[in-house]
Amino acid sequence: MFPFMPLVAGCDRRSTHWRGEGSRSRFRRNRSSGSGLRILVVDHAADTRIALARLLGAEGYDVHAVDGARRARRLARFTRFDLVITDLGTPGQPELSLLSDLSGTVEGRPAPRGIVVTAMQPEDYGGEDALERAGYEAVLLKPIRFEELLSLVLRVTAGASVTAGASS
Repeated sequence: MFPFMPLVAGCDRRSTHWRGEGSRSRFRRNRSSGSGLRILVVDHAADTRIALARLLGAEGYDVHAVDGARRARRLARFTRFDLVITDLGTPGQPELSLLSDLSGTVEGRPAPRGIVVTAMQPEDYGGEDALERAGYEAVLLKPIRFEELLSLVLRVTAGASVTAGASS
């Protein structure tokens, strides 16, 4: 069951950061500690962005959340992410280019892994082949069930190097 997260209607935070403690998670039984993995959530919908960041932060992940591709690119110049979770409808993001754009932002570091969250049908974005060519490893259709997202995060980040404090 998706946990209830009270959110402020019309919240206009464009960039937020949660460093998770993981102490209150009701999903802890389903995973090992996410501590140290750095996740970037990119979604223009404030409620979705904040809820995902809070929930993933509660799981122990270090989560940054931004409202668009331009902010994501700017943040990625100074911070390396292990995983990017993005909505395909994010403003300033031409089609599926965000992940490849972020790959070259911090020289000498591996590209982040990627998960797409979308309400679009596969034919609207070119299907799974287009996602794979763009570097994304998974797609999750809205509405999102947090358990499914968490399972994808665990699968996609299995074996990912931990950034633990790396920020340049």
